[in-house]
Amino acid sequence: MARRLRVLLLAASLTSTPFALADDTVLAQANYPEGPLWSHRRLYYAEMVRDRVVVSADLRTTATFWQMPGCAPVSIAPYRQQEFLVLCHTAHKVVRVSAAGSTVGVIDRDSVGRPFFHPNASTADDKRGVYFTASGDFHPSA
Repeated sequence: MARRLRVLLLAASLTSTPFALADDTVLAQANYPEGPLWSHRRLYYAEMVRDRVVVSADLRTTATFWQMPGCAPVSIAPYRQQEFLVLCHTAHKVVRVSAAGSTVGVIDRDSVGRPFFHPNASTADDKRGVYFTASGDFHPSA
């Protein structure tokens, strides 16, 4: 049975911009969208400039799933059984978030005590663990 491929383009913008789906339907407004995740028949993505993660179940409307002032979230990944990890880029931390959208815990250091510096992108493995990168200071010659 052939499946139709649907492409959703999340375009970064500092102003509210609607997302156009491949069939020209429009997903709700977003501000600087980052790190989309499709999980449990829902689309989650970070809005870095609004310090929040947004969710959409119908791809036409959105709601705030989770928010933390000063976080600047850039990525969300499924974690453990009923949690997510949100990478807070400018706050230099990783936040554990429940499936209901509440903060469970904050991780700001690795296992030997070194702080994270600009966590940037994440992906889950098949055992509900998460790998992520930390970009460090940005410099054009880096």
